[in-house]
Formats: sequence, structure tokens, C-alpha cells
Amino acid sequence: MPARPVADRPRVAVRSVADAHRHRHRGADIDSESLDPGASAITWTCTGGANQDYTLKAQGAGYAIVNANSGLCLTTGSMTTPGSQITQQTCNASTAQTWQVNGIKAATALPSKWTAPINLPIIPVTAANLPDGTVLVWSADSPLNFTPGKTYTAVSNPTTQTSKQVIVTNTGHDMFCPGIVNLPDGRIYVMGGSSSDKTSIYTPSTSKWTSGDPMSYQRAFKNSVVLPNGQVVVVGGQTFALPFSDDTAVLTPEIWDPVKRTCRACITASRCCCRTDAC
Repeated sequence: MPARPVADRPRVAVRSVADAHRHRHRGADIDSESLDPGASAITWTCTGGANQDYTLKAQGAGYAIVNANSGLCLTTGSMTTPGSQITQQTCNASTAQTWQVNGIKAATALPSKWTAPINLPIIPVTAANLPDGTVLVWSADSPLNFTPGKTYTAVSNPTTQTSKQVIVTNTGHDMFCPGIVNLPDGRIYVMGGSSSDKTSIYTPSTSKWTSGDPMSYQRAFKNSVVLPNGQVVVVGGQTFALPFSDDTAVLTPEIWDPVKRTCRACITASRCCCRTDAC
């Protein structure tokens, strides 16, 4: 992978080692010059096209490999399965998009240091990291208080120390003390909160909130995690946010399917967690 410095990121041509040894000069080509997430990376005769041009962006213990044509990151389909397909996906700084590059040392972590306090337009009760390094934060239906119906949100940029505030009313979802997950494609999925069964999705590429299908149960203070297949398992929580009581605990887990955009309760916790097709 030869590199030449351009600005603060090296530009690289990703070439097949086997083909280079045969002097065929083939490289990693985004199929059909696609700009869409999910397009395959294939070996192809080097043409100098933008879909064969990449930049390296330091992240974690290695680098993201960003296609110059689409702005999307090379992503492996599996961290453990040999022969997994490499595609381009929305950059999200995940381990599936973190690569070791021969001849280039992994980026050195900056010394730990706290800045002076940064003022925000709201008092956030919840936050989520976005793929571009900014942080999505929100309170409730006012900067300092909450009741159902709307949510004050803001996107904060730690580098510039600036924030952009947005009041979300189109979802009718009071997102106080919800469950949150970062989906593999970079979107933020928000579930329940304040005795709600509603769900909302934030799409960083459009800066828009949209409503998701409701959960099977009202849940405040629940837990959630993304499964390897991209589905989200939701467990626990209470049907009433206050007062805290075991009498209002939700004992039945459920799974949200991002393709079908539906939530389904599981029969038992063991079947839900071990067999995602049980719902």
C-alpha cells in the first residue's frame, strides 16, 4: 500500500499483494463507482479513478480507509470469519472499519487532558456519539424540565466547542431516560423513556429525527444492545418511570428488526438472547 502525504491524511492506493507480484497492478475498486453504502470492494485493474483512491483516518489502534469517491469507509463483514466480503459503509469508527496498514504505525494517542467547561444550550440527561466525532445530547420538553410530547436536543462539536439546538416535535416522543444504541450504519436508535413505548431514530447524514414502530411494552430505564446481525435486543425497564417499584418492572425482552422496522416480544429471555429468530 504505497502512500503519499496530502494535507493531514495520507492518500493511498489499496493494491492486491498477489496481483502486484504478478505485475498486474490491480487494486481495491468500489464496484461501478457506487456512492451507496453496501457497495462491494473488488479487485480491478488500476485506473486512477476516484473510486480506487482512499484516505487514511486515524482511529482506535489503526486507521479507517475512506474512499475518495463516496466518502464511505471500507468495512469487513465479519471480524472472525475467513472470506468475509469487504464493502463500503457509512463511517462509524467501529472495529470492523479499523485497519492495520503495513509500513504505517498506528496513530499515537494524544495525552489525556481535560478542557475548561464547555457550555451547552441544554442540561443533557442523555448523550450519544455520532460517526463524525460530534455528540448528540438531549434533555426533555424544555432545557431544564420534562413532560410528554417533545424533546430539546442539540449536536455538540467538541473540537469547535459549539452546539446546534433542535426541538424535536414530529415524533411526539419524550425521550427522558430512554434506551439508546448506536446502529452499525451510524444512526441512533432511541427506545422509550418516561413511561413510553415510542421509539425514535436519528440519522446523522440528514440531521433528522423519525418515528420508529412502538415497542411491545412501555419502558423507562431499560437496557439495550446491538446484536451481531444488526437487530437490537431490549431488556428490563419499568412501565412507570416513578416511583421506582418492582411491581412495574418489565420482565419480557423484545427485539427490534431494523429491516422490518418492527419490535416483537420474546417468549423467554433465554430464547430471545440466544435465538434471534424466536421472536
